[in-house]
Amino acid sequence: QVKKKKALHIGADYHLLLYLSLLSNEIMDHVFKWYDMRTLLQRVNRWLHADPIATLVSVSFWSFLLIWVAPSLGWILFFKNIAYTVDAALRFILGIPMKREDGRCNASLSKELGEKELAIAITGCDFGLGRDLAYTLADRGFVVFAACNTQEGRKQFLSKKKQIVAVKCDVTIEEDIALFSSLVSSWLKYNSDDAGSSRSTRLPRYLHAVINNAGAATTGKGCSGVVDWLDISEYRNSMEVNFFGQVAVTKAFLPILKSQHLIGTRIINMSSVAGLLSGVGPSAYSASKFAMESFADTLRLELKNFGIYVVNVNPSFHRSTQQKATAPSKAMYIYSSGSSPNSPTRVTDIRNIDPTNRSRNEYYPQECYSPLKTQEQPDHDFNNTIFWEQTVLINEVVSCVELSKPPPRVIVGSDAKFFFYPLRLLPSSMQLKLLNVFTMMMEKLKLC
Repeated sequence: QVKKKKALHIGADYHLLLYLSLLSNEIMDHVFKWYDMRTLLQRVNRWLHADPIATLVSVSFWSFLLIWVAPSLGWILFFKNIAYTVDAALRFILGIPMKREDGRCNASLSKELGEKELAIAITGCDFGLGRDLAYTLADRGFVVFAACNTQEGRKQFLSKKKQIVAVKCDVTIEEDIALFSSLVSSWLKYNSDDAGSSRSTRLPRYLHAVINNAGAATTGKGCSGVVDWLDISEYRNSMEVNFFGQVAVTKAFLPILKSQHLIGTRIINMSSVAGLLSGVGPSAYSASKFAMESFADTLRLELKNFGIYVVNVNPSFHRSTQQKATAPSKAMYIYSSGSSPNSPTRVTDIRNIDPTNRSRNEYYPQECYSPLKTQEQPDHDFNNTIFWEQTVLINEVVSCVELSKPPPRVIVGSDAKFFFYPLRLLPSSMQLKLLNVFTMMMEKLKLC
């Protein structure tokens, strides 16, 4: 019996030692594997960036995507489109609203039913898209806080005094932004239709959306032109308005949107197709829009758990009052002599370019500035230029405001939807070639 106990004790110790030995071996194996894996990955990374392997792998990778993955995704989208078409047809026949319209926000109905009042804060409402959006959303039952930079801009909203509150706000001035947000905050706290209403008739008020519309365009004061034609101030101005201004407005209204604890509020950024794909001329404008795209992508992830949507609207060329600006842009001027634009003797108007001037053409061939020369002339017939109707853009933004689940990105304009946006997904070398072909076609057809 004693021998049996000793045997059991020895067996237990043996199994314990065996278990510890196996555990330590497994831990060491993991350590060595992790070390070896990291070393292996570093070596593979170096090989993938060395010629000719780099070129071979890159071409093979894109070939695989375009030959195998892209067609597979195409078939998936094809069958999904069939299902959507059948669903839409049945809904149309039965008189049921389209699936996209389910739960669409109706500000007028919410107020009539005594549920709530909804407000929209919009920047850049002096003219163009911002002004038209303010009028359209006010007609649809929203209380609109329209931020204008000029006295003339604020005066135009006097006829809609009850539905549109015009506010002085320059998005490059922090004090103006603070006053703008505090005014909206005060309206939210004053839950009453009018000063004489009883507490029982007051409706809860919410800020439904913030629309970052203020922006510095590529015409007018001018931030368009070949890089070394532009002053550094042009780049700073574009970033101040198109990026830092929108970031400042967003940060000012974020505490309000979060404090409401309301699912479905949203921040809508009026970006551009130039924020997805760059072209010749608007380097300052494109840089600021690319910065805004990156900021919005990060913000969207951060606000997901708060139930706040972040939407980027990327339109192509749409006609607005901004196209009527007569102030010449920087693209209209080039350096007429000197060894380079950095050492000019005088400045000339781009409209007066002499194509036979060899000294200038050696530095800037005719192909460099011919598209800019055409587009920047004040007497240029914009009726021959493709500018889509702004009504389409307004309807898309209104949908972003009212849909229960707005998409993260909305591309507006047929050229943007079916050419520029798909072009963005291709390798850079293919982008350059296709852009050159597109530019040549537009020039020959006199559509730019």
